[in-house]
Amino acid sequence: CELGRLDILLEVSLLSAFNAAPRQGHLDQAYNIFAHLKVHTPQCILFDPSTPEISVDIDFKEFKNDAWKDFYEVVGKALPSDLPSPRGASVKMLCFVDASHASNCVTMRSHTGILIKLN
Repeated sequence: CELGRLDILLEVSLLSAFNAAPRQGHLDQAYNIFAHLKVHTPQCILFDPSTPEISVDIDFKEFKNDAWKDFYEVVGKALPSDLPSPRGASVKMLCFVDASHASNCVTMRSHTGILIKLN
């Protein structure tokens, strides 16, 4: 998904699951989305450039260093020998994920939303 109308993002995503065999109720909901768009004119989105304070209460002592060895081999970073030195400021990436697990009662599918912010 691109940066667009975030106010209708979830509704359009849920409605698009019924593209193959839509029914009258789906058309009615599409009309509701268009009615919302008619009333709510486009607005701008502002991003706060500051880094949010996130406190996570995870005791990392519970995780053993070799906990993932069954899944991933221990390898080093493959960097080319002629790699140029970095220029400019470093980049910070924040990733937020949310999901509705098995929210579709018929197919038991989930909907997932991801927001990735690069400083």
